[in-house]
Amino acid sequence: MSTRAARILAVPAVAVLLAGGFWLAAATIGEGTTAFWVGVGWWALASVTLLLLVRARRELRVPVIAALALTTVAALALFWTATRESEVSEQIAVGSPTPDSAAAGAPQGASKRNEAGSADRPEKPMNVELASGRFEGTSGHSGTGKAAAVELADGGRVLTFSDLDVDPGAGLDSLRVYLAAGKPTSDGEVTDFEEIARLKGTKGDQQYDLPKSVDVEKYGSVIVWCVPFSTRIAQAEIE
Repeated sequence: MSTRAARILAVPAVAVLLAGGFWLAAATIGEGTTAFWVGVGWWALASVTLLLLVRARRELRVPVIAALALTTVAALALFWTATRESEVSEQIAVGSPTPDSAAAGAPQGASKRNEAGSADRPEKPMNVELASGRFEGTSGHSGTGKAAAVELADGGRVLTFSDLDVDPGAGLDSLRVYLAAGKPTSDGEVTDFEEIARLKGTKGDQQYDLPKSVDVEKYGSVIVWCVPFSTRIAQAEIE
């Protein structure tokens, strides 16, 4: 290979080595924030190793150093952009723990009788809170807010987050909303789950439609999941 070709190939080779190594090391060795720092450790080790290797190859010194600098700056810019907080403020449904009519032993929408025994107007159907819980940060991340599954008066069901505030992880585009069976205590225990949607924002009130096929009673946790690192960002145990 000619010197000119080696110089040209050095730039993409360095970028692939750093970025690919970071991704592989973080995804396969660590968990949560540990994964990120494992990736950073790889990046630093690979950079130092490359600098030592090109000391004896003067023709590659400039392209390798330039590639190191450009790739590192690009990675920092991407990290800063991806991990910024994103706030949303949606109107969310609020449900009563149990409808008043059910508490009185009557089906929802049934008529109530006054003291004289005559029937009053049927009660207006209302939203019902099926399950709820508070978010807590997991895997070294922070997270607060409330998650609730609500059956709407019109028959639909939604999953709502109120006062949500979670870490952005690897960026908003990487975060998903899961309903998970049981109460996982580690990332590896998240095996039986239903993906509901992409997370709309790392902060604020937000609402997601629940498919009719989803059996809410089957799931005991709501999880904000980071796909690239296969880790939980926050978890709410609902009941």
